[in-house]
Amino acid sequence: MAEIEYSPVKKFVIHELKKMKPEDFFPLVATLAEAQKTGAVPSVYWLDSLAFMFGEFPIIPELIQEQLRGVVHKGAVYFTETSFQSEKKTSVHGRDVVVRMVRVENNPDFVNLVKFLKVHKL
Repeated sequence: MAEIEYSPVKKFVIHELKKMKPEDFFPLVATLAEAQKTGAVPSVYWLDSLAFMFGEFPIIPELIQEQLRGVVHKGAVYFTETSFQSEKKTSVHGRDVVVRMVRVENNPDFVNLVKFLKVHKL
């Protein structure tokens, strides 16, 4: 029988923080989801009045090595202040698009991230 080991993330390194107005944030989310052409419904995380998403780096060997050591690098965190709605309607190029908000209050890393953003008045 295989031994199971849990190795949680020890550190998140965020390289850019971008606070946006809701009227700019939600169309950006929808546009980025559309550009990926996966057909998935655009979604963002939500916690304590902030909706946010991550901008990711390409997967390269150096970042994989960092992740194996417990350090996760995020290219950016884009966020906006907004109340929770399970679905937020926005418009992209004249078309209505729905962006889902996913509550993440049970994720301690996201709780710490939102505290960080609020303490630093970003």
